[in-house]
Amino acid sequence: MSIKKSPLGVDPLSQGIFTKTVPEKVFDPAPIPKTKPKVAANITEATKKKPVSVKQKPEYGFLKDAEREKITLQIPVELNDWLDGLVRKSKRTFGHKVPKQIWVQAGIELLRSSSINLEAIDSEDALRAELQKVSAKSRK
Repeated sequence: MSIKKSPLGVDPLSQGIFTKTVPEKVFDPAPIPKTKPKVAANITEATKKKPVSVKQKPEYGFLKDAEREKITLQIPVELNDWLDGLVRKSKRTFGHKVPKQIWVQAGIELLRSSSINLEAIDSEDALRAELQKVSAKSRK
């Protein structure tokens, strides 16, 4: 009868020089029962029925009555930085943020109410020219 040898050599664990260790019993304190915190005994009925005030976010928007649709809008970095500055300034000045979406809505509303005939504009260059004319009029 021949004993097969492993091509990797002799397994050191099979020779018996290593022995399996048994972990020692570790002290385990008794589990602490979880209890509810005690409530003060002098709570009146009026305070129990008092509704908890929840701070709600104010609803912003010019188009409160109309339905709004979420869209993805890509804007230049300079415009985004300017909008971020407006948001930060409104937080410091008014104590609450006026979100970017409100500033964008305000700009669109101003564009709609302007004297520019938007249907007649056929390119970005034509729009830029019209906006420069309006800008020049407003500076006078």
